[in-house]
Amino acid sequence: MGLPMYLCRRLSLSSAGRKSSPAVRVATIAVALSVAVMVVAISVVIGFKREISERVTGFNADIVIMALPTTDEKIDDVSDNIINLTPTLRTILTEKPYITDISLQINMPAIFKTQDNYKGVYLKALDGRQLSNFLLSSLEHGDLPQNDSSVLISRRVANALQLGTGDKLPTYFLTGDVHVARLYISGIYNSHFDDYDTNFAFVMPEVLQKSCGLSPGQGTAISIEVDDFANVETYTSDLQRTLYEAYQTELIYKPLRIVNARSTGAAYFHWLDILDINVWVIIIIMTVVSCVTLISGMLIMMVDKVRFIALMSALGASRRMLSRVFVLLALRVALTGLAIGDIIGLGLVYLQKYTSILPLDPESYYIDFVPVAINWYSFILLNIGVLLVTFTVLLLPSRYVGRISPVHVLERE
Repeated sequence: MGLPMYLCRRLSLSSAGRKSSPAVRVATIAVALSVAVMVVAISVVIGFKREISERVTGFNADIVIMALPTTDEKIDDVSDNIINLTPTLRTILTEKPYITDISLQINMPAIFKTQDNYKGVYLKALDGRQLSNFLLSSLEHGDLPQNDSSVLISRRVANALQLGTGDKLPTYFLTGDVHVARLYISGIYNSHFDDYDTNFAFVMPEVLQKSCGLSPGQGTAISIEVDDFANVETYTSDLQRTLYEAYQTELIYKPLRIVNARSTGAAYFHWLDILDINVWVIIIIMTVVSCVTLISGMLIMMVDKVRFIALMSALGASRRMLSRVFVLLALRVALTGLAIGDIIGLGLVYLQKYTSILPLDPESYYIDFVPVAINWYSFILLNIGVLLVTFTVLLLPSRYVGRISPVHVLERE
């Protein structure tokens, strides 16, 4: 590759020695725009996946362990669904290296009632770091509940009841015996997930433990956070098998059922899978566009440098060597376009990341802005893939060099 590389460096990409030819400029722009579009598309999809996953796992936890009812009869309280986080069960869970946090979960149906309206909700105890961090990021007004007389409600519930932060909210707890408590609204959150926002409100665990008559080590479920949500299905299967074996050997007293956020939020994750298909379509289209323009530009460069080709052929240069020269020239154009496209794409992604200037309709997309995220592994893989595809495609038009006859060219000179 020594002589072809030397000739490539010595050859100009211009048609008149001063300006680059229109074909070269068009090819460079096409590659740059294609790469920029691919970078932005991948970043947006990764951003959507991250935001939606955080919202789904924020409400549901990565993995939830629940007690199976011991009877088939319908009961009117939650006593048969109680789970105890015993020292033995906690030891079994903490021995799993992928589990990063364990906390008790308590859910209870309740009714908020004002003079003019009422709303049925599920009261959920603030359990674990993941839920608290998620709600803090979704707060519109006020703060999280700090005592056993406060409640956090969603913007939709607040609008339905025409209440705001600091207002009193009579609450009817629907346990075995209905009883009433007067809570005040400590804050209002808005996750833009209507199915969750409409149905969930949050209180301190002591509020629900007192209403259900639970001890500090009891709840309606156990929330589990894992180190890598991408492996949550594998972790779920492993944990289910471990807990079944523990029940069979009587280490735990009750059969337990496990669900994960991917199954409870399946509709959202299926929607994200469709976005993956859209990205692949964009990548394929942009790759085809850049390859076609590069091939066109390479052919025009060959025509523009036809005298050089004729002279080198007359001096004994082989077809293979001349092909390598023009492949390297085209790769120079591709690399220039790739670098410009990376700069433009990353610039747009970081602009959106820190300013959120592109809004979205939260009713349709669950988010009020276009989310973006940079995955450097995907970014590097994209660049390598573009270069490999470009190099492979350019091998075909490079064979045109061998068809140029030095005799005919030099005769015209």
